[in-house]
Amino acid sequence: MKKKREEEERQRRIRRERGIESDEEDEEKEEEEEQLPPLYVPDEPNSIHCGFYSTHDPNKFWVSMGSYDAGYLYECDFPDEKKNLQLKREDREDDIGDPCQAVPVTDSNDVPIRNITFSKNGQQVIFGFEDGSIRIQSINQDGLKFKPNTSHGDLTGLGPYWTLNVHDNNYGEVTSVATSMDDRYIFTTGTDGNFFVYRLMTQEQIEEAKAIAKAKIPSARKEDIERKVDDIENKDHYSIEVEKQKAEHDRMMKLAEEKKMNVRRTIARLRRQFKKLLESNADLPEHLQLERMEFEMDPEIKKDMERQTAQRIELVRKELAWESDKHQIALDKLKKRFKNELECERITVISIQSSHEVSTFRTSELSEDFYQLKADMVSRQATRMTERGLSRDPTREALLRQAKRSESESDTMIGIGAQDHKKTMVLTGRLGEKVANALQKAERIKKKREARKAQWVELHEHKPPEDYEDPDDIRAIKEAQEHMGDFKLKTAKDYVVPEHLRMNAHKKLNQLIILKELLHEHKYEFNQKVIGLRNKKVRMITDIKGYIQDLVELQKEMPMEQHKPLPTCPDLHPCEVPEKKFEYTRESLLKFKEEMAVRAVNEIKGIDSGGFGGFGGFGGGAAPPPPEPMKQESATPTKIGTPKQIVSSMSVRSGVSVENISSPGKELSVLEQQLLKVKEIRVLYRQDTILKKIDELIRNFDAELRILRHYKFKEDIDLKNADLRHVTLFEELQLLKEFEKSENVLAAKVESKENEKEEMQIKVAECKAKLDAKRKDIDRLHDKEKALYAQFQASLGENNKFAEFLTKVFKKKIKRAKKKALAEDGASDDESEESSDDDSDWSSEEEDSDEDGLDDSVCPPGCDQALFDNTCALREKRLDFEELLAEEKKTADALKKETDTLNRKQKIIDNALSTAEGDLEAFQLEKQQKLNELDIVVTLKLHQVEHVVNGSLPQDLSSTLVFTNNSMVRLQRRITELKEEKTAQRRLYKEHRQQHVRLIKERKLMETRIVELEEQCKESMIQKFGCVVDLEKIETLGVNRNIEELKERIRQNEVTNTNDLQKWQEKIESKKDRITELTRENTEAIRHLTMLLGENKGLEKALDSRQKTLGGEFQGSRKADLEEKQRLIQLVQLQAQEIEALKEEISLLSRKGGHILPPTQPPMPPTPHNRQVMSSNGPS
Repeated sequence: MKKKREEEERQRRIRRERGIESDEEDEEKEEEEEQLPPLYVPDEPNSIHCGFYSTHDPNKFWVSMGSYDAGYLYECDFPDEKKNLQLKREDREDDIGDPCQAVPVTDSNDVPIRNITFSKNGQQVIFGFEDGSIRIQSINQDGLKFKPNTSHGDLTGLGPYWTLNVHDNNYGEVTSVATSMDDRYIFTTGTDGNFFVYRLMTQEQIEEAKAIAKAKIPSARKEDIERKVDDIENKDHYSIEVEKQKAEHDRMMKLAEEKKMNVRRTIARLRRQFKKLLESNADLPEHLQLERMEFEMDPEIKKDMERQTAQRIELVRKELAWESDKHQIALDKLKKRFKNELECERITVISIQSSHEVSTFRTSELSEDFYQLKADMVSRQATRMTERGLSRDPTREALLRQAKRSESESDTMIGIGAQDHKKTMVLTGRLGEKVANALQKAERIKKKREARKAQWVELHEHKPPEDYEDPDDIRAIKEAQEHMGDFKLKTAKDYVVPEHLRMNAHKKLNQLIILKELLHEHKYEFNQKVIGLRNKKVRMITDIKGYIQDLVELQKEMPMEQHKPLPTCPDLHPCEVPEKKFEYTRESLLKFKEEMAVRAVNEIKGIDSGGFGGFGGFGGGAAPPPPEPMKQESATPTKIGTPKQIVSSMSVRSGVSVENISSPGKELSVLEQQLLKVKEIRVLYRQDTILKKIDELIRNFDAELRILRHYKFKEDIDLKNADLRHVTLFEELQLLKEFEKSENVLAAKVESKENEKEEMQIKVAECKAKLDAKRKDIDRLHDKEKALYAQFQASLGENNKFAEFLTKVFKKKIKRAKKKALAEDGASDDESEESSDDDSDWSSEEEDSDEDGLDDSVCPPGCDQALFDNTCALREKRLDFEELLAEEKKTADALKKETDTLNRKQKIIDNALSTAEGDLEAFQLEKQQKLNELDIVVTLKLHQVEHVVNGSLPQDLSSTLVFTNNSMVRLQRRITELKEEKTAQRRLYKEHRQQHVRLIKERKLMETRIVELEEQCKESMIQKFGCVVDLEKIETLGVNRNIEELKERIRQNEVTNTNDLQKWQEKIESKKDRITELTRENTEAIRHLTMLLGENKGLEKALDSRQKTLGGEFQGSRKADLEEKQRLIQLVQLQAQEIEALKEEISLLSRKGGHILPPTQPPMPPTPHNRQVMSSNGPS
C-alpha cells in the first residue's frame, strides 16, 4: 500500500509539472478520499465470547466479540444515568452505550477471541482464538493508577507476541487457557477433545535467546567462480542427507558382506578338511576305521546349534508377528469398510452357448441409522393414529354429558315413582287397596303422558333447523370437490394446497425411508434370483460331469466308429464366484511370490510390466489375457479331459486295450450276434439320450438367463427412475427443513387457537346447560307459587265474607331480613339460572292498593283465627318463594351475560383461527412455489408425447404438462358422468319439489286439526271443572303420600336390619371361637411332631451305635438281639406313619377352613425310651 501511494504521488507530481492537473483538483481528490463510508451496524448484535473487569477503573470492563466485531478488544462503561442525561442534553443520544475505546489485536485476521487469561505476574496476556491457536502477548503496565492484581492487567498497550497453532483449525476452538502458579507451564483445552501442556520461558531465558538470535552482519567476500556448481535438475537425484545415509548404509552393508564371505570361506575350508578326513578314514581297513559318531567331538554342540536355530526361527517369527498383526488389522479394517458392509457382491453369471450374461446389483446392508429412522417413523405413525382415535369433539362430549345427566334425573324420578309404588304396598286393608288403585291409575296416566311427551321430544329432536344441511349431501359435495378431476396447476397463484397433500419434513423423510427400503427390497429379490441361477449352473455342471462319465463308460462298450464326440463341460468363471477371490493356498502364494520376483527383476532391468498394483496390475501395456475358467473345488468334480485321453486312461487302469474290447475274439453264433446287436442299439440309444439331456440342460439354462437378463433391463430402468426420485425427494427434504421452523410456529399457533376454540365451546355448552337448569328451577318455583295460591283458595272455601281481607293479607308485601339459611332451600352455588320476565299469577296491581290502611297483625272479629293464622303462614311461604325467585332470576341474568360474553369471545377466537389458518395456507403456497422450482426428471417415450406442432415434436417442451393415461381417461369419462348426474339431479329436484308442496298442504291440515282438538279440550274442561286447569297438577293433588307410611316402612326396615346385624354378629363370634380352637389344635400337633422328631433322632443314634458294634453279636445270645432289632424297626415304621399323618393334618389345618379329627394312635409298646420321654414331657 505504501509503494502504491508513493507511485500515485509521483504520478500526480509529474502531471502538475506538465500542467495536466491543478492543485484544486488535488484538493478535491483528497476530500473525496477523506470521505469515509457509512458505519455498518449488523441487524443482530454479535455474540460476546468473554469479558472481565478493568483493573485501572472499577466502573469499566473489557469484552471480546465475534463475527463482524472480531479482531478488537472493547473497553465499555457500566450504565451511568448522569452521563446518559448529559449526552441527551448535548443531542448525542447515539453515543449512549458506545465503547470507550477499541484496542486492535494485530495480525489476528479478525478471528474471534474465545478466552483471555493473564499470567500470575501480570506481564503477559494469553489469548485463545476460535481457530485453535493461542497467543502470548506482553503488556505495558506503565501509567496504572494502582498495582494490578495477580490475574488482570491493562490491555491499552500490547507489546510483542508469540503465536502457535495448537488445536484443530476447523473444530478445535480454544475453550480454556490456564497457567501454573509459577508461570512455567501453560495448559489449553479445545472442542476437538485435546488437552495440551507447554513450558514457557522465563524473562531471563527470553533475553538470552534475544541476545543469541541477534542478527550479525556477514563479512563481504568475493564469489568463488572456480567452485561454481551446476544445478541438479534430475528429480530422482538423492539429496545431500539421503546421499550421506545411503553411503553409510552401503559402507555397513559392504562390511557385513565381507564378514559373511570370511565366515563362508572358513566354513568351506573346514568342510574340505572334514571331507578329506572322511576319505582317509574310508581308505583304512575296516577294523581300523572310525565310526561316524566318533567324528562328533561333542554331541551337545549339534543340539546347541539346533536349539539356537530354533530360537532364531522363533525370534524371527516374533519379530514378524507385529508386522503380521499390523497387516491383518489393516486387512480387517479394509474388509470392514468395503467388504463386510456389502450384502451382495457383484456376481456375473455367463451363458454357456452365447455371449449373454447377467449380473447382480452390488448392494450394501441397510445401516443401523436407517432402522432407527424406520422405527421412529413407525412409532410416530402409531402415536398419530392413537391421537386421532382419542381426539373427540369436546362440545359434543359436554352436550352428551348434559343429556346423560338429564336422563339420570329422569331415571331418578322414575325410581322415586317406583319407590312410591312400593311404599303404597305397606298399607293393608281397604285403605291400602284404595290408595294402591288410585296410585296405579295416576301412574298409568302419567306414563301415557310421558310417552306422549317423549314422542314430541323425539319429533323435535329429529326436526332439522332452518339452516340444516344433509350430511350425505355435504359428503357428496366434498367428495366431488376433491375428486371431480379439476387439475389445478400447482404453479397457479390461487392454488390452495389440500390438507392431505400438505408436506413437511417428517412426511418427506418417511417417503425417503420407504423408497430406500423398496429399492433395497427390489435389489435383494433380483440378487436372489441371480444367485439361484448361479447355484443352478453349479448343479448343472455337476450333472453334466456325471453324464460325461456315463458316456465314457458307455463308449467303452461301443466300437470306435460309433463314438460321438463328448460335449465340453462348462466351468465357473471367477466373476461367478467372487467370494473365492480372497481364498488362497500355498501354491497360489508361491506363484504370487514368483510373479513379484519377476516383476522386481523387470523393474531393475527397466522393462515395463504393463500395469501396476494388485495381482497382475491394470492399465497400460498390452491387453490382459481373458480370464481362465476357475477350477472347481472339492465340491465339484474335476474337469474331464478329451475323449481319447479319457478312454486311454480308463484302458490303462483296467488293463484292457480298446482294440481288444472292440475286436471279437472268436466267431459268434447267430443268437450271440443278435444279442450283441440289441445291446449295441440299447447303448446307442442311451448315448443319444444322455447327449440330449446335456443339450437340454444347457439350452434351458441359457433361456432362463436370457429371460432374467431381459427382466434385469426393466429393473435397471425402474431403479434408475427410483434413484432420480430419491434425488428429488432428498432435495425436497432439504428445502422442507428450511421451512420446518416457520411451519411449526404457524401450526402451533393454529393448534393453540383450535384448543382455545374447543375450550370456549365447552364453556359455552356448560353455561347453556346451567342456564337451562336455572330455567327449570324458576319454572318449578312458579309451579310451587301456583300450588300455594291454589292451597290458599282452597282454605278460603266458598262464600267467605272475609275473602277479600284475607286475600289482601296474603298478597301484602313485607320487608323482611334475609334468612341465613336461605341457601338450604335453593340450588348449589355453582348453579345459575336465566331471568324470566313473567310475573306471578297473583302479583298484580291489587297488591299496591289499600296497602297503607291494612292491619294484618290482628284478626278481625268474626273471622276464624286458625284461618287467619294459616293465611299468614301461607304469606310467609309466598315471600320465601318470591325471594328465591328473585335470587334465581338474578343468577340467571348473570349467566345470560356470561353466555353473551363467551359468545363474543368465541367469535373473536374464530376470527383469529381463520387468520391463523389463512397464514398457514399462504405459507403452504409459498412452500409449494419453492418446491415447484426444483427440477424433476420424468422418463417419457416418444409415443407418450402428444404435444405436436405441425405434425412434429417441438424443440421446446417447457410449456407442456405431464399427465398420466389414467388421469386423461378419467377426465374424459368424467364428462359423460357429469351429464348423467346433471339429468339425475334435475329429476330428483322435480320430485323433491312436488314432495315439498304436498308436505306444506299436510302441515296446514294438521294445524287446523290441532286447533279444533284444543277447542274441544277447553270446552270439556269448562264443562267439567268450570275453567281451564292443569291436569298434571290435579293428578299431583289427587293422591297424597302419607308420612306415617314412610315412618312405618322405616321402622320395618330398621327391625329387619337389626335382626340381620344380630345374626351376622353371632356368626362372627362362632367363627372366632372356631379359629381359636383350630389354632390350639395346630399348636398341640406341632408339639407332638417335635416330640416324635426327638424320638426319631434318638432311635437313629441308637441304630448308629448298634451298627458300629456289629461284631458283638457273636459274643452273646444272637436271638435276643434279632428280636430287639425287629421290634425297633417296627417302632420306627410306626413313628414314620405317625409323622406322615401329622404332616397331613398340619397341612390341612394350615389351610383356610381346614378341620379334621386327630387320627387314632395305637398304644406304643412300653420301652425304656418311651417311658423316659413320657416322664419328661407328660402325656400327649
